[in-house]
Amino acid sequence: MLPKGWKETTVGEVCSTVSVGIVVNPSHYYVDPSVGIKAFRSQNVRENHVNEENWAYLSEEGHRKNAKSILAEGDVAVVRTGYPGTACVVPAHLAGVNCIDILFARPDKSLILPEYLCELTNSDLGKKQILNEQGGLAQKHLNVSAYEKLSFPLPSLVEQQEVVDMLTTWNRSIGTIKKLILISKKQKQSLSLKLLSGRHRLQDRAVWKSLAVKELIVESRLIGAKGDTAKKITVKLYGKGVVPKSERRSGSDSTQYYQRCAGQFIYSKLDFLNGAFGIIPPELDGYESTLDLPAFDFLPGVDPRWFLYYVSREAFYKDQLGLANGGRKARRVNPADLLHIVLNVPSIDEQRAIADVMDLATQEEEKWKAMLVALETEKRELMSVLLNGERRTRSGLTPELMSA
Repeated sequence: MLPKGWKETTVGEVCSTVSVGIVVNPSHYYVDPSVGIKAFRSQNVRENHVNEENWAYLSEEGHRKNAKSILAEGDVAVVRTGYPGTACVVPAHLAGVNCIDILFARPDKSLILPEYLCELTNSDLGKKQILNEQGGLAQKHLNVSAYEKLSFPLPSLVEQQEVVDMLTTWNRSIGTIKKLILISKKQKQSLSLKLLSGRHRLQDRAVWKSLAVKELIVESRLIGAKGDTAKKITVKLYGKGVVPKSERRSGSDSTQYYQRCAGQFIYSKLDFLNGAFGIIPPELDGYESTLDLPAFDFLPGVDPRWFLYYVSREAFYKDQLGLANGGRKARRVNPADLLHIVLNVPSIDEQRAIADVMDLATQEEEKWKAMLVALETEKRELMSVLLNGERRTRSGLTPELMSA
């Protein structure tokens, strides 16, 4: 049952235009930013805000020939490929720009507020319909007709504005937390650059030594189970940790796995150049991997935290391109090559001091990330009850409920 005064409608019914930007050879019109006209692409559309980086620029001729895809203030720009359904409102200062391979909807403002349609598109209600219309996640492509059919209950303009005002408060808080995460990340990168390179010293008198990695770690090859029974682990990219590996079907009983122990360093041969490094956590002690994910015990005089911070820097692993063997799509870094890399190694005391500082920086970043997840979860829950009328704003309440 819809709340009194609400009606069931669709995007197509409340918008004067739903169309798509340039899709045929847009790069034909690309010019230098100094002489071009901005054009929205998917990377410029974020949930409820515009990403003002990485614009494409069109020539005057290309802009003129594609006048149908010129955007107006209040248009809702929607990603159609990759993360379909992600939407933002075109602000006043970007009115008149063009768009490339995205959807745009022009709301009839006598029926629906642009900000309300944007929030609705980004909501679970909108995303669920969009994914269903495109046949699930595999296709990841949204077309005009699918977006036009998105259906939803619509309140009055007054109640729409109240909903938008409430959600805008949440958006501001979420935006602030995202900025704090970015600041924390930059601070951590700065600390990493200074401390792990030795530019900034925590123990002035300690001598750093040039040591090969083989003087810090030694490979472990404890025989484990076969692939059909092994408890498997994998390593995430960019230093994001070691996790259990989920498989849809049982592995091969002819593949040999090796036992892995908590505290060991492990990496992926195939994804070395993408920072696939980690320390095996206690809860994964006894899990197994093949030799494609070799594991190593630390030798005395090495702080595992310091070592992981050192190798997880992009400046380190991207610099090892010459060690990779194989074709472009299957380039592996083998243990023998890793063990011969020479590092600039501080004393164990300074390693611990560096790791302690980096741990604090990591904890600060993770604190803000956890807060962001909590805020985004709370906002989604609020949206679900506001957008279907389960929770009413002030104008939607009866006098009896207001007095209660």
